[in-house]
Amino acid sequence: MKEEISKRLLLNFEEHLKSNFESYCQRHSIKSDKDNLIIFLLDKDFLSAATIKRFTILNDYNNRITNKNFNKSKTVEILADLYNLSTRHVWSVLKYGHQIESNQTKK
Repeated sequence: MKEEISKRLLLNFEEHLKSNFESYCQRHSIKSDKDNLIIFLLDKDFLSAATIKRFTILNDYNNRITNKNFNKSKTVEILADLYNLSTRHVWSVLKYGHQIESNQTKK
């Protein structure tokens, strides 16, 4: 079950995150843009490997659904090959990833 976060905590988190990101960019002499924000989040371990895999696989799969020649099994094989994962792993991400998304939209 997802932990609830108070609005005050969320606002303070956002403020601290922005401040730390700005300092990070100055320290590394890089632009403060969305590409570097992602690198910052990875460096600070805000994004786990599982989150990155799940997000990427779900989005790639959903983007391929619109193709008129769409085939679930073939698409899973393509994604497994593309990301060097087993087809079973991709099926699992799709199964449980959609459950996570549906649970979040219910709230």
